[in-house]
Amino acid sequence: MPVSFEPLSCQKAAVLTVIVTLPTGDDEFSPPDQCGIAMGSALVTLGLLFIFCYVIALFCVCTRWPRK
Repeated sequence: MPVSFEPLSCQKAAVLTVIVTLPTGDDEFSPPDQCGIAMGSALVTLGLLFIFCYVIALFCVCTRWPRK
């Protein structure tokens, strides 16, 4: 799930921050003493493919697709 998207002044790159749910295997919840999520940031280029993927990711998050 995207948390933050901060374009740089040149508008050719941005810092993207996301939260990711870690896999739990066959268990319903994460193991004891682990939160089950990770957060990370990356410097990304703002090409056409990136913008397309970002829009698709937002669609999946907003519609909760795919449904289980």
